[in-house]
Amino acid sequence: MLLLIIGVGGLIIQQGVSPLSALVLILDYGILVRVLWFAVAWLSFAYIPHFLGELVGDGVVIAAITFSRPNVRKRIYNFFRPPAPTKESVANTSIRDVMKPVSKAQEIGSWILRGMKHGTILGVLAFAFVPLYLMLIVSLKTNTQFYQSPISLGSPSGWHWENWRTAWDMVTPTVANSLFVSCSSTLLTLCLALLGAYFFARYRMPLSTFLWNAILLLMMMPAIANLVPLFNLLKDLNLLNTLSALVIVGASGGQIFAIFTLRQFVGDIPQDLFEAAEIDGANHFQQMKNIVIPLSGPILGTVGVMHFLSQWNDFVLPLIVMRDHARLPVMVQLIRMSGEYIKLWGPLMAGYAIASIPIIILFVFSMKLFVKGLTEGAVKG
Repeated sequence: MLLLIIGVGGLIIQQGVSPLSALVLILDYGILVRVLWFAVAWLSFAYIPHFLGELVGDGVVIAAITFSRPNVRKRIYNFFRPPAPTKESVANTSIRDVMKPVSKAQEIGSWILRGMKHGTILGVLAFAFVPLYLMLIVSLKTNTQFYQSPISLGSPSGWHWENWRTAWDMVTPTVANSLFVSCSSTLLTLCLALLGAYFFARYRMPLSTFLWNAILLLMMMPAIANLVPLFNLLKDLNLLNTLSALVIVGASGGQIFAIFTLRQFVGDIPQDLFEAAEIDGANHFQQMKNIVIPLSGPILGTVGVMHFLSQWNDFVLPLIVMRDHARLPVMVQLIRMSGEYIKLWGPLMAGYAIASIPIIILFVFSMKLFVKGLTEGAVKG
């Protein structure tokens, strides 16, 4: 008990844990509740703000203590369980009367599930749109306005549209560089990956299993581990400070996931189609053109969007390889806009908003294809 009090006191001092929750913890009954509370306390206070973490910790403690009491569990069980019939009630009741408690419990359960479903959807939407709202309102403020009221929109007379003008002049040249690198790398990745997936799905040759396992092994290797050898290789090839280096490295790195995904899809195409094409005299390139590519549209869209997004957000390699300011991609330029000593939050947030416009446009026009590719093969038959 003394060690428990000391541990809880340390959490109160260092992490700001609610004293009421800590007192309830010390006076509680089960070791399971204490272990659960300690785990949630450390995780919540380490990764989310203080006031939210305190609410999470207190809520978990109250819920755990409540459901750990046998009488509480018994009451909840009895509330949803139909009452046991007696001899007199069995003789004088009909089937409709017997089903009334069951239908009531089912109705309550359906309302609870519906409320949880809508609450989850609203929570996901809040996590998705609150950062977008904060980015837009901060982009119209000065540093003084941001520090005084960071989440309020303010009056239109206090909006500073010059932040967007400054960000536009600094970000748009680098947006063009990122568009060139991302589009070129995506097209090259899809072309080469589709050929590799066709090979691994259709043919068996010596060492083909070894090569496939090597691809799977490369998926588990972190890209940062190859950074120094990759830099030396680009230096020997005289590709430093060129956009071609980013295109080649991006297309090479994207092959692994793309081949793995496309190979599963090409392998599911019925072999009768390929056999009929071979009978008609079609070679492999004609089979690719007339069978694989028309059927692979959704999955190619999904892989293309994911690779484009990863290439657009690439930061470490361009930061090391590129030296010329005119050739920087947008992510490196946004980091340079943040400043070394003073951050101008208005132009910085406006720059983030401008940099997100191409991604938003991409998802608007390819969302149907992207979702169809994600669900491709989910339903058999």
